Amino acid sequence: MELPGSVAQRRLGRELMKLRLAAELSRPKAAARINLAPSTLGRIEGSIQVPHRRTLLDILDMYGASTETRAALLALRERASNREAGGWLEPYLEDLPPAYADYIGLEIDAEMLQVCESVLIPGLIQTEDYARAVLTALLPTATASAIERRLAVRMQRQGILSGEEPVRYEAVVDEAALWRVVGSPAVMSSQLRALINLGSNVKLQVVPYGRGAHPGMLGSLVIVKFRDTEAPDVALIESAAGHLLIEESGALSTYHATYKRLQRMALSRKDSVGLIEAVVRDHERKA
Repeated sequence: MELPGSVAQRRLGRELMKLRLAAELSRPKAAARINLAPSTLGRIEGSIQVPHRRTLLDILDMYGASTETRAALLALRERASNREAGGWLEPYLEDLPPAYADYIGLEIDAEMLQVCESVLIPGLIQTEDYARAVLTALLPTATASAIERRLAVRMQRQGILSGEEPVRYEAVVDEAALWRVVGSPAVMSSQLRALINLGSNVKLQVVPYGRGAHPGMLGSLVIVKFRDTEAPDVALIESAAGHLLIEESGALSTYHATYKRLQRMALSRKDSVGLIEAVVRDHERKA
């Protein structure tokens, strides 16, 4: 499996495809003009492969790109080529569903993540014990070593919430996620205590039982907003059928509206902490 493309790489691929279409060239014809295999040009445009600098210059010469366009796309290539933050993921790629691996590659470049979960505590704010119990339950046929590899990925991902430029993280969870005993009452107590002490860049809201049914009950949703303001948002939908990345603008507008509705239905940040404190006391009595 290929290492997932960064935002810079995806944008570079899209821009090169736009230039080719503006030049009214098919992919095979464009590739033939610069002695490149059509499949290679397809991988470049599809954000699977970062072109060599010489190859990119040949492509830009072929399309007659302006000085400004050349500078912008060469800069994108450098950003994509020097992207070391995602290198840690490569040893784990064979353990991950393709759409999930692609999402992690994008998550690294995020400026904000907006998450809704109806059954579980979201992955980026899970404790290690809670995450291990979740993975063990969700992957009943996986070996212990496979579980530990998936756990290592989840724990590594959490690094984006700290550091010099932490990702802004907003999450809306259903009250059910607080009460469901994952692992043991002791594991749940520790997990909920961790939620009470989240960093200032993390906003957690809870939709209480009393608010009734809500659109978040259909599955989990993550909306990714990027530091690159020209990069369009991406949504990740997770269900029993697997992971699905959404980039189409019409579908994204629906998910944005869904998330805003869930935020309105949820308790405030302060009141959510109050509910979590009440629930954790119940788990601690049972631990």
